[in-house]
Amino acid sequence: MPFEIVHLTDLIVGQKAIAIGNPYGLDHSLSKGVISALGRQVPGIGGVTIRNMIQTDTPINPGNSGGPLLNSSGQLIGLNTMIYSRSGSSAGIGFAVPADDIQRMVSQIIQHGRVVLSGIGIQSVAPNIAQRLGVRKGILIAEVLPNTPASHLPLQGTHRDAWGRVVLGDIIVALNGHAVENYDALYNLLTEIKVGEKVTVSVQRGNKQIDVAMKTIDIAGV
Repeated sequence: MPFEIVHLTDLIVGQKAIAIGNPYGLDHSLSKGVISALGRQVPGIGGVTIRNMIQTDTPINPGNSGGPLLNSSGQLIGLNTMIYSRSGSSAGIGFAVPADDIQRMVSQIIQHGRVVLSGIGIQSVAPNIAQRLGVRKGILIAEVLPNTPASHLPLQGTHRDAWGRVVLGDIIVALNGHAVENYDALYNLLTEIKVGEKVTVSVQRGNKQIDVAMKTIDIAGV
């Protein structure tokens, strides 16, 4: 029988939270606590921030990750994901991905075999390299991916000229009017946009700002 989920908007700080998992290999273990905070931002893999995380003081240890976080009625609140700890054991600060996000991603995996991610068809220069090239804000385009909507637009990637000098490409500074200071900002803006939806990308080219309209693509399918 599948879990009945509780939407993030229905959660309140202080309500009971129950974690089920296999901490340190001790299977079918249960621990309880409360929701400590909502809407937390936690650093994730690849330089992106995981937003809207549920913070709980429910003891979560290695082996609990991937297990459910439930309310007192046995309804699914979230998926236990990580802890803040210097020792590696629970310090009363655990985080779970909301059940809404899990439901959305699981539906996509069942339908497509993977999570569908909106993208704009570009590859970016690594932030540390972009900074060495003098780009402090925005996303420096490394190249425009072929056979994507972006490849039919006047976007310029970073390249070397005939003398081997680096020529900076366009710098993405905004998406739909929202400032884009780094890849994390762009990634989280795109998570709210459906594949195939038209967007306006603002790029800085020298002293000019150019706005280009394009449709997003399923970047994981490229």
